[in-house]
Amino acid sequence: MADEFNNDGISSPKTTTDNIHRRREEDRKAIEALTEIVKTMTPEQIAKALQVEKRKTERAKRHSIKDALTGLLRRNQFKAEANREMELAKREPNIRGLTFALGDLDNFRVFNKTRGENIGDEILRGLGEKLHKETRETDFVCRWGGEEFALALPYSKIQDQQLAIIPPVERLRKNIDEVEIEENGQKLTEKVSFTFGATEYVPGETFKEMFGRISQALRIAKLLGKERTVVAENGLFKDLSNGNIYALSKNEEGEILTETSGNTRFRIDQTSEPEPRQNLVKLQ
Repeated sequence: MADEFNNDGISSPKTTTDNIHRRREEDRKAIEALTEIVKTMTPEQIAKALQVEKRKTERAKRHSIKDALTGLLRRNQFKAEANREMELAKREPNIRGLTFALGDLDNFRVFNKTRGENIGDEILRGLGEKLHKETRETDFVCRWGGEEFALALPYSKIQDQQLAIIPPVERLRKNIDEVEIEENGQKLTEKVSFTFGATEYVPGETFKEMFGRISQALRIAKLLGKERTVVAENGLFKDLSNGNIYALSKNEEGEILTETSGNTRFRIDQTSEPEPRQNLVKLQ
């Protein structure tokens, strides 16, 4: 509260103490008033009131950890669950693999601009239901922000042969090709597509380090044309739509994406018109 700080933003001991005493007095009066009310209630009424308060508390708890629109985890709760799983995977690296993915709904701005934000919200709601249905009970799914969704898949490992962990992510991407929405009172099916970046947790790394890797994989996937999954592993990026592997580097030309087998090179350009975006320019 503003009156608990001086002009420098530093807590004033006297003011803080006064506020503590004031709040304690308010609590004491509230408890006394509640006690008087309870005295007039029957045991059945008290039990009913307790049930109501319990439901309110449970509802508030659900709302604090779940996104209201999609029903998926909020960002902070996802990070807490992810850190817990990372600690478990670090203790048993040969048993508990752990994969993370970050997905972006393709062309969501088009939905909002052409169909309106209400339909955009309907699509996000439908995606929440679809992601919940298509993932395992042990998985954690989060609405990271806007049209981005983060996933944690415990007991999932990237194997040496063709990155075997990612088929679950790729299967998920392919299965989310449509969602159910409601428009003007009618139930409709809307076509959608996703782009994913994915990686396996490296024991000992931080959430920030891991998330930076899947964010980079998602960025490259969108540069390569969207509607695909790109896996980040050992400093390289594998496009699961065609098996191509890319290396990302920087030099005097800027950021360079190199396709390793054919040595095809692309420069990542930043454009500002008609709106800021990145694209690939093939180099000679």
